[in-house]
Amino acid sequence: MVKKPMNRKILSGFFSNFTGIVGIFLLSAILLLAVFAPVFTQHDPVVSNLKVKLQPPLADPNYVFGTDQLGRDIFSRLVFGARVSMFVGIASTLISCVLGVALGLMSGFFGGWFDNIVTYLCDVMLSIPFIVLVIAVIAILGSGTVNVIITLGLSGWVQFAKIARSKALTMRNLEYVVSAISTGASSKRVLFRHILPNTVPSIITMASFQFAQMIIAEASLSFLGMGIRPPAPSWGGMISDGRSFMQTSWWLSAIPGIAILLVVVSANLIGDWLREQNDKNITSF
Repeated sequence: MVKKPMNRKILSGFFSNFTGIVGIFLLSAILLLAVFAPVFTQHDPVVSNLKVKLQPPLADPNYVFGTDQLGRDIFSRLVFGARVSMFVGIASTLISCVLGVALGLMSGFFGGWFDNIVTYLCDVMLSIPFIVLVIAVIAILGSGTVNVIITLGLSGWVQFAKIARSKALTMRNLEYVVSAISTGASSKRVLFRHILPNTVPSIITMASFQFAQMIIAEASLSFLGMGIRPPAPSWGGMISDGRSFMQTSWWLSAIPGIAILLVVVSANLIGDWLREQNDKNITSF
């Protein structure tokens, strides 16, 4: 009777570690392909060759994933598209993280009118669907990599702010924080020395989920023609280009769709693993 819960606990711990390892491996492999894209590809992703257009995967050893309607190598476009997607995902997540954590920490620590303003802004942002807000801002700023990063970064800070604010509200009344303030420690020192370090695990976990959301958002914008400008390859743009050929050339949209799926699943696996580790640390504490 005693061994069954222990066995379940061991299996649960192994499974959580296994999924985390799988997620890290998949995301690292895709990131490696993106960083060293010229090394892994032999064709220019934007150069067309109508002589080999719409070749299916594995039909030609020089075009493993086939070619599109303009004779461009799908694998090359996929790998260089990974560069764009990963860069946009990481950069926009960093912007959201820095902005949200800064506002959340100050809001929860200082309170008062500043807290009221930040809380009101969070409520307003949450009342608008994320993708609708992003499309509206992009329609004003215009498409392009920089505009997409800025738009996604400035639209996704709310969750980080809520986490940081919650931590700051909880910790500002703890004894060692009150003692630090009473001994003359500045607000900046208290925030960065005592409160921020205890917020980092939750922020990292949130960042992994946010990264997956940013990848989907960038692909959605490119699919709608509002994201990365052609002829630069992007996964959403590749799916959009293949819409007219779904019945005859399924690989044009299916392969970049699978790539997006792998990135999102791997990021979510890492996020689930990090969240479980964070919960374990809180429970043990």
